[in-house]
Amino acid sequence: MKGKVHVKISNIANKITYEFTLNRNITIIEGNSATGKTVLLSLIRAAKDKTLQGFIRVDCDYPCIAFSGDEYSWERRIKETENNVIFFDEDASYVKTEEFAKAIQNTSNYYVIVNRESLSNLPYSVDEIYGIKESGKYGSLEPVVNEFYRIYSKYDNFEDNKEICVDNIITEDKKAGFQFFNQVYNCNCFSSGGNSSIIKPLEEISDNEETLIVADGAAFGSQVKTLEEFTRDRENIKVFLPESFEYLILSAKIFGNHSKMIDKILENPADYIDSSEFISWERYFTSLVEDISKYYAYASYDKTKLKKFYLEGINKDKIVSQIPISEKCLK
Repeated sequence: MKGKVHVKISNIANKITYEFTLNRNITIIEGNSATGKTVLLSLIRAAKDKTLQGFIRVDCDYPCIAFSGDEYSWERRIKETENNVIFFDEDASYVKTEEFAKAIQNTSNYYVIVNRESLSNLPYSVDEIYGIKESGKYGSLEPVVNEFYRIYSKYDNFEDNKEICVDNIITEDKKAGFQFFNQVYNCNCFSSGGNSSIIKPLEEISDNEETLIVADGAAFGSQVKTLEEFTRDRENIKVFLPESFEYLILSAKIFGNHSKMIDKILENPADYIDSSEFISWERYFTSLVEDISKYYAYASYDKTKLKKFYLEGINKDKIVSQIPISEKCLK
C-alpha cells in the first residue's frame, strides 16, 4: 500500500463517527482511558458482524480489521493479509516484541496501534502519534465526530524556527549525519550510539551550554516522549527532528537534473513510499539518495562514509541552509 488512507467509521444508531487519515504505514494512538480508543476498535470488530449490518458502517478504500490481544495466530494472519488497515488494541502485548517488528516488515498493510507505552522496536514517526478528540455539541442530538490530533506535531522547541548558536550537537549515530555536523560546524559533536540512548550525552553537559539534539523524526516516535520530558524545563537544549539526514540532502536541491522529480516526491511522499518495500520513510529517503547520487560524479552516497561532495562548496552550503543553526557556528 502507498498513499494517504482516509477512514470513516460510524455507528448510525448511536450517531457516533470516527474520521481520520492515515499518512504512513504505522500510526500510534495514545491517550488515557475513556478517550474513545476501545470504542473505535469495538466498532471495527462489530462491522464484521452480519447481524449489525446497516447499523455500523466503515468507509475506506481498504478493508479494516482489528486483532485481539489473545490472537495466538497473529503472526500467521499478518503474513496472510494484504492491503488491509489492521488495528491493534492495548491488550495486544505482542506489538511490543521484536517478532512483531519483523513480521510487519515488507508487508502491504497499514498498522494502527493503540498503546500508551513507547514501542521501541518499531520505527514510527514523531508526526504519527495521535490522541482522539471529540467534536460536536455536548448534550445535543447531533452526531459526535471523533478525530485524531497529533500529540508531537513537528516536535521541536525552536521559537519561530530561528537560527541558534550551539556549543554541542548530539546525533543518533556516527554515520553520515554525524560526519556532516562534525566536519561542518565549529562545536563539540557527540554520538549517542542509537536513538534509544539519545539523552545519555546530555547528562554530562552543563546547563550553561547550548545543545542541539538531531535525530531522524521519521523513525524517532518511540523516543520522543522521553526526550520531551527530559528537555521540558531545559531551555539550553534544542531539538531538531527532520525526517532524516537524507531528507535534508534531498531538500537541498544539490541534484540539479533530478530537482523537479525530487520536489514532486517531497511535496507528498506518501504517494511514492510503498509499505511493502519500506518500513519507514527514513529508509525510503536513504534509498532515494543512493539511487539518484549514482548519476553524479563523486557523489555516490554511502551512509557509513560521507563523501566530500556533500561536505564542501555550494553543496555543503545548500544542506546547511536546511538546518536551523546560525552560520556563525560554521568552521
